[in-house]
Amino acid sequence: GTYKPDSVQLLKLSATGSLSNGNTSSNSNNLYLNDAYLEKRLRTQNNTTGNNNFDYVLDADYTLKGKRKDQYSFGINYNRNTQQDNRDYSRYLYNPDGSLKDPEPDLQLNNNGNTGKNLQLTADMEKAFDFLKLKTETGLKFNLNNSDNNQLVRKFDYNTGEYEINPFLTNSFDFKQNIYAGYLTLRLSVNKWNFKAGSRA
Repeated sequence: GTYKPDSVQLLKLSATGSLSNGNTSSNSNNLYLNDAYLEKRLRTQNNTTGNNNFDYVLDADYTLKGKRKDQYSFGINYNRNTQQDNRDYSRYLYNPDGSLKDPEPDLQLNNNGNTGKNLQLTADMEKAFDFLKLKTETGLKFNLNNSDNNQLVRKFDYNTGEYEINPFLTNSFDFKQNIYAGYLTLRLSVNKWNFKAGSRA
């Protein structure tokens, strides 16, 4: 939405988001042959996967116009996304005669969670001065970004009768990035000469 209380102020607001979830099931058969191309074993795997995603974006911008075409603007943007995937599979090995190679199938649960957050703040100013027709443009920008990716893998232990964490496949990755930026530009006019200097960091 847009709100304009008077001729020199302007405020813009927006919000968007999405939500989704789904489930899938799959079955795969892998036939292994020996050197004589005879059946060695058959591996059957059943997979069930469920996932849900939620993300949203909030955005606001404010602009103020002053004298001599001066302008001040401020902005804020925040977005967040969350994704959760849960997968479980069961794997069976069969002999050529159709009997189970291992009476205890391989059972595993996978839980993957991803969360990302980003906050961006901006401030910009354009201001003119009568002295030497000087005009300045300056601004600041802050961008804070965080992302977490966690994977938890558990394998069924027939000795305990429970799913135990597999430390070799379980991991956590955390990413953090902060960016601070600024700029300054000077423009001045002397007779018929125009000069411009600036810096950005």
